[in-house]
Amino acid sequence: FEISDLKSPEVIEKAKEGLKDKSIDTEFLLSRIFITSKVTGQSLDKIISAVHNEQNLIYMPTTFYVYYSQKNKFSKNESDIFMENLSKAYTEHFKEKYTEKNDILIYDPEQYDFFGKDYLEIYTIFKNKVDSMYEFINNHRSENRAFYSEDKANLGMAAKKIESFRDINLEKFYAYVVQNGISKNNMETIKRTDYLISDTTLDYDKLNNAAQIGNMALEQYESGIIAVAFIPSIDAKRNYYMSRTKTGLDDLTKKSYDNGISASRKLKDIEYYKSIYEKFSGIRATAGNKRLIAESMMTNLSDELAQISQEVLKIDDEYLEHKAMNYFNIRLPEYSLFSAGLIVKFVILGFILALAAVMFMEFLEKMLITKIKVIAKAFSSMKLLSDKRGE
Repeated sequence: FEISDLKSPEVIEKAKEGLKDKSIDTEFLLSRIFITSKVTGQSLDKIISAVHNEQNLIYMPTTFYVYYSQKNKFSKNESDIFMENLSKAYTEHFKEKYTEKNDILIYDPEQYDFFGKDYLEIYTIFKNKVDSMYEFINNHRSENRAFYSEDKANLGMAAKKIESFRDINLEKFYAYVVQNGISKNNMETIKRTDYLISDTTLDYDKLNNAAQIGNMALEQYESGIIAVAFIPSIDAKRNYYMSRTKTGLDDLTKKSYDNGISASRKLKDIEYYKSIYEKFSGIRATAGNKRLIAESMMTNLSDELAQISQEVLKIDDEYLEHKAMNYFNIRLPEYSLFSAGLIVKFVILGFILALAAVMFMEFLEKMLITKIKVIAKAFSSMKLLSDKRGE
């Protein structure tokens, strides 16, 4: 990651939202933030040694210190608040810019316009969406099968929700539409299906011909090259065996195999489109009550998928949060109970109290001395009178 992103305007703007002083300028805040990298003694020794030996050495620091200095020390101390906001803002920025996104799990019915689409098209849209959601969540499941969310749900449960929706409810909708030949525009469905048959047949012919050409090439050249393609080798146990070297025939074999598999898939698609064509060709119009049922099923499917999307997304968000915890760690300093301004105020108050104490002591001392002198003088006068009476 780039530590300079910490001082990007969007991060600073987010961090200063929690400050009471809303007039603080972003550029001003940037001037009060300082970033230094931490270099260990061992790393520093390596760098110095490389410089002395005229060697090229790249040092990539992985730990950084971030300092923020509040300008007005006599105002309320918001340094801790700002640093905490800065760390949160940078964490969000990092996740948004670098971490994995799971937007594919979001299904918002308002983003899908089914008004101009027929029921089979709607089924295809639902199925493609659900398949992509299932594949995504299943990949996360294979990464960490031990993860559990706060609600004690794991990624396997999330995958099961999607799978059940696809294999049960969505297939019920498809079966009802196909078995009853339900369509908003039957002739358009027939024309579109006929086009798909022609287009897919063209793709099948290309792939099938490519696979056949590859097979013919392999049959002609495999026997001629086999004498030089295999060489004697020895394994870890010092046993001899014939090792086949990598030749152009390996690539030809792979391409021929891939083309053959793709052609088989296209052939299945053609069979599927033909069955749809035959089914809808025998129906001229769809009964109104059946269309109403199909519309109701479609609405229920959309609402159910939106609910599943929210549940699955919550689990996966927690998983990504758990997964992203290992990317970096931020350690904030312990909060200080006393700000610089508060300390200065205490010093001034202490000075005033000390001055008052000195003045009080000075006044008390003078008063005591005066009283002692008066008492002493009184005792002296009494002694003098006593002495005179004795004479």
